[in-house]
Amino acid sequence: MGYFAWSLMDDFESSSGYSIRYGLWFVDRNNNLKRLTKSSVDWYRSFLAMNSSQLNIYDSANDIVEAKGSI
Repeated sequence: MGYFAWSLMDDFESSSGYSIRYGLWFVDRNNNLKRLTKSSVDWYRSFLAMNSSQLNIYDSANDIVEAKGSI
């Protein structure tokens, strides 16, 4: 499956609008929606680099079926 961030950019939450910043990039709504990299991007990049050797990456859907024995 892998590792996933909550959101690449800030997203809209129905209860709080855009006030909570979940994304890896900050979206500056007062400056033509400019995207600014947060420090979490560097952390996430480093985390993936250190742990990527432990991921099982399949080349195709057939590899997944063969590994599981069936669909």
